[in-house]
Amino acid sequence: MSLSAALSSAVSGLTAASRSAQTISSNVANALTPGYASRTTELESASFGGVRLSGISRRENIALTTDRRMADAEVAGQDARLTGLGKVVAAIGSAASDDSISARLVDFEGALITTASDPGSVSGLDSLFQKAATLASRINEAGTAIQAARLDAETGIASSVARLNQGLARVDKLNVEIARRSVTGGDINPLVDQRRQIIDGISDIVPIRQIQRENGRIALITGNGQLLLDSRPVEISFSPTPAVTPSMGLGAPLGTVLVGGREIDMAKPDGKLAGGELSALFDLRDRELPGAQAQLDAFAWELGQRLEADALDPTTPPGAPGLFTDVGATVGSAPSAGLAQRLQVNAAVDPSNGGETWRLRDGLNAAAPGEAGDARLLNALSEALSLSRVPGASALGPTARSLGGLAVELSARGDSRSFAAETDLTFSAARADALLESELSLGVDTDDEMRRLLLVEQAYAANARVIDAAGRMIDRLMEI
Repeated sequence: MSLSAALSSAVSGLTAASRSAQTISSNVANALTPGYASRTTELESASFGGVRLSGISRRENIALTTDRRMADAEVAGQDARLTGLGKVVAAIGSAASDDSISARLVDFEGALITTASDPGSVSGLDSLFQKAATLASRINEAGTAIQAARLDAETGIASSVARLNQGLARVDKLNVEIARRSVTGGDINPLVDQRRQIIDGISDIVPIRQIQRENGRIALITGNGQLLLDSRPVEISFSPTPAVTPSMGLGAPLGTVLVGGREIDMAKPDGKLAGGELSALFDLRDRELPGAQAQLDAFAWELGQRLEADALDPTTPPGAPGLFTDVGATVGSAPSAGLAQRLQVNAAVDPSNGGETWRLRDGLNAAAPGEAGDARLLNALSEALSLSRVPGASALGPTARSLGGLAVELSARGDSRSFAAETDLTFSAARADALLESELSLGVDTDDEMRRLLLVEQAYAANARVIDAAGRMIDRLMEI
């Protein structure tokens, strides 16, 4: 080997060692950086001796990353569902809560019994009216809170779609830059890391799979096959409704997501966009929360209908409203959407509306106070509430129960759904954590990086000695 060839080989070795040391230092510096993939400097023999840099490889497992993203989407969906169901529990009240609908009904029933024992007590009748008004108000608040939760879901859908569009646009922009650098020979790894972080950020909205394209570009599709990005991002749109009422449902006028101008059926559990936060929000808006509203409306109707029976109050003509009304009218022959929000105590017993509380004892349409000791109507109202019968509304099930039993079950159903959602979230989170740990095991191993750095140091020293030896030889030749 000639001296020039030896020097050329040694210089290439120094260059390779320097580049390897730079890669190792970058790995160690970013050991805890999210989305960073460990790099390895790839070397190959040069045509005329020595070594040359052939590229920088990334240590990552796309299949494992995809599984982790799928798990993240599931966790985000379960978390959104738990949040929504938690609002239902807060609205209706837990079975153990002192401010639940069940507890307010117990207060009202207790006031009926107490007042029936002393029907001539003005304070007792006033207290009974207050308990009835509090019960109606508590049911109103619960219905309003459920619709507020539906509006939160509607707003969340719009926000998720906006985030998804923004993320896809950024990935597309990085795709273009990565392809350009790949062609010109630039380092694409920092851009790939940035792209990976963006995809991780939107993978909780919908489950995402990536497909490798030429020059470092990628395409993105959902877990169920909906194309989101290839040569360009697919346009995703959603028109939110500014207010949500109990009568609103999908298509009337609540909308769905449009992908490329086509409607996506978000009600299907295996739909194109199913499996993440977005589908969970649709499920809350269109199924879970309307179901809770329907049960609450059915309970409000059962309360009004039990105390509306003509046989209870001889002063009330057939078809007239009872103690609890639908904004002054009868509660009807079946529950109507939003009845819980409209439930009111009959104005005939409401002093603030010109009524008199003694009508609770003597009859809603009584013209004048009756005997102070007559507790027949109060006892009849109490018996109507405690009577065990099959509910007239199918939303409350086919089992015979008292109204108190229905109220307890109303709270228990919310607690049960919330607990099931929490259990599902715990399972999904544990799976996602396990996949993340597996993914992180492919990340930077600082001990191994230090071992590699020692090898680089040895290679650097060896090449430096070759240059030193060649230098001495040239000096000796010059002396001759």
